Order: sequence, then C-alpha cells, then structure tokens
Amino acid sequence: MTRKMEKISFFALDFCIGLSNFASHCGAVLCLQQLLEDYMKTIMVNPKTVTRQWKLIDAEGKPLGRVATAAARLLMGKHKAIYSPNVDTGDFVVIINAGKVATTGKKAQQKQYFHHTGHIGGERWISYEALMEKHPTEPLMEAIWGMLPHSSLGKKMLKKLKIYAGAEQPHAAQHLETVSIDF
Repeated sequence: MTRKMEKISFFALDFCIGLSNFASHCGAVLCLQQLLEDYMKTIMVNPKTVTRQWKLIDAEGKPLGRVATAAARLLMGKHKAIYSPNVDTGDFVVIINAGKVATTGKKAQQKQYFHHTGHIGGERWISYEALMEKHPTEPLMEAIWGMLPHSSLGKKMLKKLKIYAGAEQPHAAQHLETVSIDF
C-alpha cells in the first residue's frame, strides 16, 4: 500500500467511526469505505465489449470542416460515456453526398493538397477543384484523417469510415442512424 492510499484509508476509517457513532443514533449504519468501494471505481474499457452502431451523415451543402469534425468525433467514440483515448470505442460512419460538400471563400481555387512520390524532386501539388473532379471523396477523407490519432489506432478508426460521392450507399442492412450536423 502506498502512503497516499494509507492516508486515504485512515481518513476513511476515522470518518466511518465518527459516522457510525452518529448513525447509531439515527438507526442507519453508513461507512465511507463501503461507498468508496462501490461508487468510485475506474472503468476500464475492453475493446471486445464495445458495441458499435452505424451512423449516417449527409454532407450535401455542409462545410467540409464541420462534416469532418462530426465524423472524427463519432469515429473516435467521444460521444460515448465510455470514451477512452487508448481504445477504439467509436462507431461506423457512412458519409453520403461527399461530392457536394461546401467550401467557403476561394478555397476551391486556392487550397492545395500535397503528396510525394518518393523519388527525388517528386513533390506533387493538386488544387481542391482538381481533386474533387478526380476523386470527390478524397478531400473529406484527408480532413478526417487529419483529426484522428496518427497511429495504428487511428488507422483502425479510419477503416470504419465509408465515404460515397453520391446519395447511394450499400449499407442499408446495417440500419443507419442519421446524424444531423448543426452549425
């Protein structure tokens, strides 16, 4: 037992003795130590016991960043009471109409996405407009990946994300729950 635990247990014991003397007059016996054992336990999340739901987000006409933050929050499980940063507690997320996501200002012309081919002088830049024409789901995927942990846990979370450029999606059998994004 550590000194801190000994101090807490002595305090609890003294308090319980005083409380039991008081409680004997009231007809009830209370003990702080019992209360500490029953109510102040830390919950450790087991990945096998996490229940996952399927969420649907319609991105049509909504800002790219707002959709990305809502999806990242659902993927990480921050909306659940059992959230733990070292366990994947998130839900599956399906995003439809990703090709119709909104941007503000001149972002469509000015925003640039970068990747490297791996060869010397292999820097490649592509504008948001060109990327939307080529791969309409990629800007949303990049935004969400930037909001997730950049580790093996983040990669597992990203596998639960399904993005579709149009309104059709093949996940009707999963009974999707629609999530509204209020901004």
